[in-house]
Amino acid sequence: MGLFDSKNSKIRKSHLLSMITLAAADGEIDKREMYIISLAGKRIGMSESEINSAVENPEKVKFILPDDMKERFMQLFDFVNIMMVDGVIEQNELDYCINMAIKMGFRPTAVNDLVHQITEAIKKGREKEKVASEVDEWISQN
Repeated sequence: MGLFDSKNSKIRKSHLLSMITLAAADGEIDKREMYIISLAGKRIGMSESEINSAVENPEKVKFILPDDMKERFMQLFDFVNIMMVDGVIEQNELDYCINMAIKMGFRPTAVNDLVHQITEAIKKGREKEKVASEVDEWISQN
């Protein structure tokens, strides 16, 4: 990341790094995981070479916590999506999602339920923006 990157840019790149870390948690990044990572990178304005560089050199990006809970939820949704994309939920991937949710400020007592809700929404093919608006009240209560 450059010295003059905006905070917003650093948060988005940090999110991409977290997705890469999760995708690699089972020992490799498969094509489906790379596809989601690539889409996320492009969505935040990164070029294919920047995305590939982040995958090859993840240690160069530092985790930065988003300021608002909705953005944190959106990132958690992406983590759960990466966890599920290869059709196998490894315990270390699930643990990573839970730990990231706690780091993001979600209550530890509510994190398992939140991850479960996201998992079910993804299985049903629901869009994250719709799920985010539906659980927004739930998040504020938990």
